Amino acid sequence: MPNLVISKVKSTTRRADSLRVLVDSGASNNFVRQQRLPLLDFEEKHVPRSQLEVRLATGAIVKTEKRVIRAHFSHKHRMFVEELIVLDLDDKFDTVLGMP
Repeated sequence: MPNLVISKVKSTTRRADSLRVLVDSGASNNFVRQQRLPLLDFEEKHVPRSQLEVRLATGAIVKTEKRVIRAHFSHKHRMFVEELIVLDLDDKFDTVLGMP
């Protein structure tokens, strides 16, 4: 059974106070909510164009073109850089960190 942890992280820019993060050991990748991109310090990672299908916790399948970013953020004064797949997530969480 997956372990779930809810936390908040800070973008390395001043554009956002904090981002809501779900740490989900059952998730196979890291994801970020597309609507929060303007608040992040990130760069695009060039990946071959491909379609991506993601099964959400609700069982719904989201199909999208694969887009990956490398985002910089901090948690408890530690800096992190993670690759995140951009998805149209609902507004419960800004980021899902899985076990890629």
